[in-house]
Amino acid sequence: GVERLASGTGVVEVAGGAGYVSLALRDLSDGRISVTLIEPDPRLDFVTKELLSDPGFSLESRPLTPDLVKERFDIFANTSLLVSVYPHEAVETVTDFAKAANLPALIVPCCALPGLTQSSKKVPLANAEQLSWHLQNRDPKLLPFKLRYKSPESLPSLSNYLASISRDSRQTA
Repeated sequence: GVERLASGTGVVEVAGGAGYVSLALRDLSDGRISVTLIEPDPRLDFVTKELLSDPGFSLESRPLTPDLVKERFDIFANTSLLVSVYPHEAVETVTDFAKAANLPALIVPCCALPGLTQSSKKVPLANAEQLSWHLQNRDPKLLPFKLRYKSPESLPSLSNYLASISRDSRQTA
C-alpha cells in the first residue's frame, strides 16, 4: 500500500509527460509518497504545475540514461517502484533499465507504435498485447496481465486491451 510506496526514496515515474501519475500518487497518499518524474519534455499543465512547489516532488527534465542514473543514484538505489505509463518509444529502455537495476516496476504500454518502439523495426508489433508479450520475452520475470475496462462509445479508437507489465524481482530470488 501507501507505506510500501512511500518507503525509501519513493516512486520514480519515467516518461510521465504531464505528470498526472505523479500528481495522483502525491494526492492519494496525502503527500506521503515522494515522486521523481523523469521526462525529457515535461508538459506540466495548469493542473500539474502545482507539483513544482511540492517538496515531495522532483523533476528531472532529461531522458533516462546511464549518466542520469550515475548522477542521481541516490534516487534509484532505494526507489520503492519504477512506474511508466504509456512510455511510447521509451518502453524498451524503461523495461531494460528495470531489469538491469533489479527494480520493482509497473510498465503500461499503450500501443505498439511502428518505428517508435525500438524492436518494432525488426519485429512488427500490431497492438499493446503483442508489445506486452514482446517485453516479457526480453525479461521472463515480467508478468503481463490484462486490465479489463469498457471503452467509452465516444472514444471508439481506444483499444479494449491494456497490456500491463509488473515486476518485483526483490521478492523473487
